[in-house]
Amino acid sequence: MNPLVSDSTHVATGESPALRMVDAATVADLPRRNLSPGVTYATLWSEGRSFAGVFWLEPGAVISEHTHQFHCHHVWTLEGQVSILERSLAPGSYAYVAPGQPHDLVAGPEGATAFYLYLVTSTP
Repeated sequence: MNPLVSDSTHVATGESPALRMVDAATVADLPRRNLSPGVTYATLWSEGRSFAGVFWLEPGAVISEHTHQFHCHHVWTLEGQVSILERSLAPGSYAYVAPGQPHDLVAGPEGATAFYLYLVTSTP
C-alpha cells in the first residue's frame, strides 16, 4: 500500500475544519516522512482517504511507476523540474493522473518541490 494513503496527519491551525490556511514558514517546518530514496513529503490536509501535501525530491530522485486504484492524483510543480512518464513539468506546470493510470515521478538535476492532491473517486 502507498504510505500516503494511510496518512491521517492534519495540520493544526486552530481554524475551523471548513477553512485551513498554512503559511510558508509552517509548511517548511512540518515534519517530513520518507517515501523513497531522496523523496520526502508532508501532509497539509486530509479528510477520510483524500489528502494534500508537498513532495520534496532531491536531484534525480525517483518515485517508481505505480498506480492509485481509488484516487485521482493531481501534481503541481512548485520549484525545479519533474517528469511524469518522461514528460517534463517545469515550475507552475500541472498534471492530472486518473485512477488506475500507471505513472512515476522523476526529479530533474536541480531537484524539485511539488504540491500533490489525492482525491478518492471510488471505494474499495
